[in-house]
Amino acid sequence: MKTRTVACLTILVCIVAVFIAVVEQPRESTQERMERDRRVLRVIPGRVTALFVETEKFALELSRERDGWFLRQPLRARANEEKIERVLTILEELPCKERITAQERAERGLTLEDYGLLKPRVRIGFGETAGRRSILIGVRSPLGDSLYVRLEGSESVVVTAPDVLAAIPDSVEEWRDRTILRGPPVSVDRLEIKRADALIRLARVEGEWRIQHPVVGRAQRAKVARLLEALFALRVCQFVPDLMRHTHPLSEGQAAVEVTLWRHGEERGKKILIGRAVEEPGREEVYARRGESDSLFTVDRAVLDALGVSVDALRDRALLPVAPEYVAFVRLAQGEHNLELRKKEGPQWFITEPGQWKAERGAVDHFLRDLTAFGVEQFIDEPGTNLALYGLDPPGQVVQLAEDSPASAGVQPKTLLLRVGGDVLDRKRVYANIEGQPAVLEVAAGLRDRVSVDPLRFRDRTVLSLAGASVRRISLQREGIEQTVERTESADWRPVSPAEGTVASNVVGELLARVESLRAVRFERSAGEEPAAFGVADGGRLSVTFGLSGAEGIQKTLVVGTPTDGGCHATIRGLDVIFVLSGEVAESLNRDIVLKP
Repeated sequence: MKTRTVACLTILVCIVAVFIAVVEQPRESTQERMERDRRVLRVIPGRVTALFVETEKFALELSRERDGWFLRQPLRARANEEKIERVLTILEELPCKERITAQERAERGLTLEDYGLLKPRVRIGFGETAGRRSILIGVRSPLGDSLYVRLEGSESVVVTAPDVLAAIPDSVEEWRDRTILRGPPVSVDRLEIKRADALIRLARVEGEWRIQHPVVGRAQRAKVARLLEALFALRVCQFVPDLMRHTHPLSEGQAAVEVTLWRHGEERGKKILIGRAVEEPGREEVYARRGESDSLFTVDRAVLDALGVSVDALRDRALLPVAPEYVAFVRLAQGEHNLELRKKEGPQWFITEPGQWKAERGAVDHFLRDLTAFGVEQFIDEPGTNLALYGLDPPGQVVQLAEDSPASAGVQPKTLLLRVGGDVLDRKRVYANIEGQPAVLEVAAGLRDRVSVDPLRFRDRTVLSLAGASVRRISLQREGIEQTVERTESADWRPVSPAEGTVASNVVGELLARVESLRAVRFERSAGEEPAAFGVADGGRLSVTFGLSGAEGIQKTLVVGTPTDGGCHATIRGLDVIFVLSGEVAESLNRDIVLKP
């Protein structure tokens, strides 16, 4: 392509581009133009950075800053953002019902004074990036359903809705923000309440509220939360005029209550001073001010009730500050006896001391729920050094809880150690102490019974778990008579003793189904302790032996003894426990497996 041709095409492209940019640029649509004409003025609330309001009663100036809206004149204070946004929104949507030009006014023989716009009732100015504009507000129309306004610099009078008048507060006080504390209550990390009768300090430590003065201990989260919510809900009832505040001094030394709150990372807290009651009939208010401000105001006197809380009322009365579902390790000690429980394989618990057994998950969960439900009846904050008075030197029992099992090496999990007192002179009381906390706690006497080191309380009540397919032989001995059946190669059962009998297939089938998961009603005691007393010595009154095949090539013998409350005593030969089978299960075992021919 020749150079001249390229040059011509380039020039043509530039001409088209200029035409599109200049001639065919986007224009305001008819609908947009009609929408604009239907409004008194164009204002975007989010772009307004300053607001000026002048009425017959006051003149004020407001500005939008990084932290919100503030009054600049006639005083420096935080402004009521809700009222400001309402005024700006109404101005944005102010409808234009009619425009009356200067010529039309002249033809009607009317002047700006007739519309109340020579000396307007209200002047509202707002500053934007483009500059400052003002709207002048005059009188209502004769029928009262419209309002006359004029944009400063314009000769036209606009008829609009009267809504804007109702949105403008009647006094400077109403433009002020009545919020005393801003932000969410959960942002507070420290709290101090100072009264003539008490000084209470609380701090959030590792997510939990702790009392640091006048005692040391846990605070109840819900009560602290309610206290903070009451403080953050506090609103100014009335601002005290500057001319009067000197007659109602409220310095830190004169305040009835001083409250200081620190948010996370703050070195200097926010202080609220609350003084005496307002001495006017019908006003249930007290004087108050922020510590960093001279402005005096009143608040609902109900705040005194919230701040009059005692340190004892704030204390957490739960004995153990732990949720049962988060506990994964339990160690109980009583004298020389120990019991250790560990959660393994997800939710499954195991006894790991004094022996190795599977634990009954429901029993452990019930124990933890029961233990953590105990409450403190009384705090003894200065127990002295003689802990023997409370049965705590040495303790009668010790409970150790952790969210993970202690490791033999490396980082050890955080544990909670509870010491339970032994017998004292007053047998109706039990005292306890949590390691790291100085107070002695008085609790219900039933706590001692809950802390038992008997492993039978927690052992898995499944006493026999055999796969039915692995059972090759069943022998039933009762009153000196033996009945035996054996599985054939074809998986059928044949009688062995007496050989001429017939196998009771339904009874054999039920036996196999039961021993797949045979559960005890409860454990009674160690089998090493006089088993004859339970009728399980030797063969008992009934014994059933299951011969197993495969890798399990062993046999299990279930011995049933004397009846007892809730069933019959029983044991598994070779195990160390006696348990109770339900009466139904015991009766189902006491049936012939070989029928006479």
